[in-house]
Amino acid sequence: MKQVYNTTQTKTSLVKASKEKDDLFSIIEKCKAQQSLTNPFIRSIQAAPEPMCVCVTDRQLTEMEKFLINPSEASVLGIDPTFNLGKFLVTVSTYKHLQLQHKRTGNSPTMIGPILIHQRKLPSSYSYLASTCTSLPPALREILFIGTDDEKAIYNGVSTFFPWSKTFSAFGI
Repeated sequence: MKQVYNTTQTKTSLVKASKEKDDLFSIIEKCKAQQSLTNPFIRSIQAAPEPMCVCVTDRQLTEMEKFLINPSEASVLGIDPTFNLGKFLVTVSTYKHLQLQHKRTGNSPTMIGPILIHQRKLPSSYSYLASTCTSLPPALREILFIGTDDEKAIYNGVSTFFPWSKTFSAFGI
């Protein structure tokens, strides 16, 4: 009887521990909870072939439409796989807010755009980011300029979703 009890207790504690440590399950729950909000931040989650998540607000999307597709005055959408977050990579996109200027420098501030949380630097990862962004406001397909740090996977992943954009490397390579 004691062995059966111990085995049952061990299995129960393992199930509790696995539920508490399941990052993907936690973020799916947060995404589902946010969908009832008027302005969710976690927009899309994919579990396979790798877990990925796109985070972006309505304000960011509106500003991107305003500052990235106007031919007379357009900013560059920068996409950079910046840092590791545990088992995940965080790819941050940026753009310039062209209606604001720093008092001292006169430069427009750099704003954070959509964020991709993923595990591999593959074209399919960046395609997921681009497809999610262009599905929210389809006008974002008309982004004019995309800058990278010479990551071929980014170029290969986003180019089909931004057919009118000129993609260039920050290093000129």
